[in-house]
Amino acid sequence: MLTEIRTKRFCFRTNQTSLNFWEHIIENVRVKEMVDSKEDSQPQEESQGGFLYGAGFSLLFGLLLVTIGFTFCFGPGCGVWGWNIMFIAFGLPVAAGSLSLMWKRSGKKEMVSGAKTIFIIGCMVAIGVIIWFITVLNSLGS
Repeated sequence: MLTEIRTKRFCFRTNQTSLNFWEHIIENVRVKEMVDSKEDSQPQEESQGGFLYGAGFSLLFGLLLVTIGFTFCFGPGCGVWGWNIMFIAFGLPVAAGSLSLMWKRSGKKEMVSGAKTIFIIGCMVAIGVIIWFITVLNSLGS
């Protein structure tokens, strides 16, 4: 009696010798290895970007926010520069922090380190701008 056994990868008959069975299994493994090697030879996805690319992009978007702070008037009454100073002071850290979080989720580690560097530089600039603004406000009172 011939009974066929079908599985995902191969079909064999139970009355065949065990040698044919193992030859068939080895052949299937070889075919699978060839398919895997073809998949490995495919080009990688897009590049992960680099430190300078991440720092440059963060700096570009941060300076864009700073430019918006210098150009447009925000807040109640255009004579008040308080909201504009917020844009100017926090433009770099907000842009760099946002891009850093976005790139961290997508696994672009080098770009994250560049954005973090701009974030730190932006925080130093923000502290300097805030100190300068408070000094200007204090000098107006006296």
